[in-house]
Amino acid sequence: MAGGCPRCCFAVGVVLVVSLAVLLYPLSQWDENVTLKTRLTAVVVQHVLPSASFNLCTLVAWLTGTDNFVASRTIMSTLGSLAALEGVSVENLEIAGVPVRLYRPSDIGRDEVLPVLIYYHGGGYVTGSLNNYDAYCATFCTMSKMAVVSVDYRLAPEHVFPAAFDDCFAVTSAIVGDIAVATQLAVNSSLVSIGGDSAGGSLTVAMALHVSRTDLPPLRSQVAIFPSIRYLYVNRSLLSSYSAPGGLSPEGTFYFRSHFIGGYDGYKTLNTKIRQQSPELLPPDTWKNATLRVEGSLDVELEMPPAERYPYAKTFLSDALIPLLATDLDLMAPAIIILAGIDPLYEDGLVYERRLKSAGVDAEVYEYPYQIHGFTAFVPTHINVWGLEIPLGNEDALDSVVKSVEFVQRHT
Repeated sequence: MAGGCPRCCFAVGVVLVVSLAVLLYPLSQWDENVTLKTRLTAVVVQHVLPSASFNLCTLVAWLTGTDNFVASRTIMSTLGSLAALEGVSVENLEIAGVPVRLYRPSDIGRDEVLPVLIYYHGGGYVTGSLNNYDAYCATFCTMSKMAVVSVDYRLAPEHVFPAAFDDCFAVTSAIVGDIAVATQLAVNSSLVSIGGDSAGGSLTVAMALHVSRTDLPPLRSQVAIFPSIRYLYVNRSLLSSYSAPGGLSPEGTFYFRSHFIGGYDGYKTLNTKIRQQSPELLPPDTWKNATLRVEGSLDVELEMPPAERYPYAKTFLSDALIPLLATDLDLMAPAIIILAGIDPLYEDGLVYERRLKSAGVDAEVYEYPYQIHGFTAFVPTHINVWGLEIPLGNEDALDSVVKSVEFVQRHT
């Protein structure tokens, strides 16, 4: 027994050293010009916090007998509600039967008519809430002196595609086309921009496309933050080092997407086939999709597999879900595209820029090579916990808001 304790201590020490080496290994892979503070911050944000959050969700789900997505919604919404909002007034309303949250600069009168950004939150269509994006929307509002309307669209698996699309389109078309709604919000219906990240980035692209096909007044601009425009296509960034631990993983993308199109059984059904490398679901040899070449050029041709080979083909053949299928992009609003370098969806944003430019649409891409999927939600703020103000945030997230505001204002 006397020798047992030293052996245990040695074993624990070895585990700690190995764990630390695994966490710090990415530091050696980055450009020498990147500061140590940035590297350490990235390691914490990209590896430690997401893993802790995931484990907490798993624990809560196990204790309550619910699915991970239910626990994730509760935890994320609760944490988001702790963010301190300064310089804005906030109202919870309904537009076209859909809950929304209105942000207006607190130093501007409630009746003064303002340009507006409609924001669609992220969360893989499964998680995410208005609370999670309070800090982002408030920051955009105070910087731009615009109103911001955040849309609380229905989530999967309770509400599968096209529920989220329908909710967002209903709100967007009401603000753009219904004078009574614009008057209620005190916004200028001819100065409307849209934006969103992740699932919300995909919804942004879909809204921009489908509004351009209507007789509604045109949108002024779009802020597409790591949008998914190819959906279940498996590309290099989805399966490569772009999918770093702590961010959105390839399995995570399938988890969210399959719930969105297949409901409660979607993940089990698709994931089983994916793991078996079913040619029906993972046919990289037969999909000539946009891929990142070694020399950096992009092939923007897309071929979908035959509908009879694909159980959800009818859903996926809609350009409301896969905007890359559309050929009429020339009337879409100018776009700023924000990308994270460590993200399975990285290439989608590059493809989207190329497609817009080839259609004659103004498009700008800003890349943050050391950031993970979802980083823009973490704009600098502080949360109040038991009377303590704890600073949180990411300077790159703030920079992305600055660039987005500048782009939107140039087109407003």
